[in-house]
Amino acid sequence: APVAVQIYARSGGAALQSVTFPSTAPAPAAAPFDVTERGRGTTSGYLNRSSDGSILVVPGYNAPAGTASITGTSTAVAGRTIGVISALGVPSTPRAVNMFSGQAYRSIVSDGVNYWAAGANGVNYITAAGVVTALTNTNARNIEIYNGTLYVTSGSASPGVGIARIGSAGTLPTAATTATAFILTTSGTGTPSPIGFAISPDSGWAYVADDRSAASGGGIQKWKLTGATWSLQYTLTPAAGVAARGLAVDFTNFDATTGFGAAIVATTTEGSNNKLVYYASDTGSSTPPVTIATAGANYVFRGADFAPPTPVPTVVATTPAAGATLVE
Repeated sequence: APVAVQIYARSGGAALQSVTFPSTAPAPAAAPFDVTERGRGTTSGYLNRSSDGSILVVPGYNAPAGTASITGTSTAVAGRTIGVISALGVPSTPRAVNMFSGQAYRSIVSDGVNYWAAGANGVNYITAAGVVTALTNTNARNIEIYNGTLYVTSGSASPGVGIARIGSAGTLPTAATTATAFILTTSGTGTPSPIGFAISPDSGWAYVADDRSAASGGGIQKWKLTGATWSLQYTLTPAAGVAARGLAVDFTNFDATTGFGAAIVATTTEGSNNKLVYYASDTGSSTPPVTIATAGANYVFRGADFAPPTPVPTVVATTPAAGATLVE
């Protein structure tokens, strides 16, 4: 279904803007372009702000709404698209890229110039000249740049194949390499399932959105690095009985000594009509969230990030859930 990017004010949750992408490429290429997503794809549709803070980048498929089994389509049928939204909230004409053919395309990030995209069969580096493999690890989910390093979450914990939950490339890779384990996120019961995440400016703290049930350890996990060991401090529950998938953290008022003060936005895990929640300042395990918005019946919030520049409103990507009817 078509992706729309909804912009909300952090304080009070006022709806500020809804952004959709142009459906026609500029001349002489008059073919239509789309930015659509799979409504049931819980690990897909994760937008991210560029590491230089200048743009927001949105993943999608160049296919009309209603395309069946969209993640399994070839790029000849549905090219994978990059949507860009400027700091002024102006969308670019999406760019179709030949990558992840027959595979799920899940998220994308930029340093403001270049792009890295994550999908079922790895991570690609994208330039004007084309696409090259950046990470050979499979089952890549959400991808981010922190402190000059590319990180990615995974549903796999097999080193060298998956990315051991959260993996680090050690740099911004422009040729094929393998990410190494950064945080294993082993906690609670069942299999860890991280998607959104954020790493502090000193690289000593991390927040991780795990979409297991809250009873199994899912939610917004807070991790601390001591020496070479990451340890779970506590887990925030964004809504009764549910966990989180999309996540963004503003470290402007963060105290690296106490670990408190970060502002957090997250999306919850309901299959439809889920929530966008906000923590103005993390002060400990009992910090209460504020619900900024709900997606609406048959719609779902996926990724979440802060719009450029700071201070900024909150941005979330919305796609209809399975069986939804889009009303324009």
